Amino acid sequence: MSNILGSMLFNASINSEANAKTEFITKYGSYADKYDKINNLGEQKRIWPYLISVLLFIGIIICYIYSKEEIDKTTNEPKPKTKSQKIISYIGYVFLGLFILSILYNGAYYIFYYYPQYRQWHASLPAEAIPLLKKIDTLETVSNLTRSSYYNRPPPV
Repeated sequence: MSNILGSMLFNASINSEANAKTEFITKYGSYADKYDKINNLGEQKRIWPYLISVLLFIGIIICYIYSKEEIDKTTNEPKPKTKSQKIISYIGYVFLGLFILSILYNGAYYIFYYYPQYRQWHASLPAEAIPLLKKIDTLETVSNLTRSSYYNRPPPV
């Protein structure tokens, strides 16, 4: 019974969120047309720099794993690194530098480009749009919580 109820709640929260977003875009989506950094819901248009940061972080972890010093089992001392391990270490350092630069770039982009446009867009919205925008935020939160509890539930007995 709880699986059926959870499934119904999950589907209802997703449908309500989609309906609220569609309503907002239909009524107030044109307010974002003059801003090039935000979409019709006030969200950032670009996601690729964040994906690059995540990929660089994964690359750093992989390079760290493959460049670790191996311990000689007979003497319990580290073996000297091979040439490929040294190359992987250098690649890891390059990834680390690029990761730091990407974090700085994303932060600067958010602070100097996205956030000012978001504030202007938000201030230009009519008063009746704000409750609908808050409703979308609430529904997204509920949807995320429902989604995580729906997929992390224990298997039926």
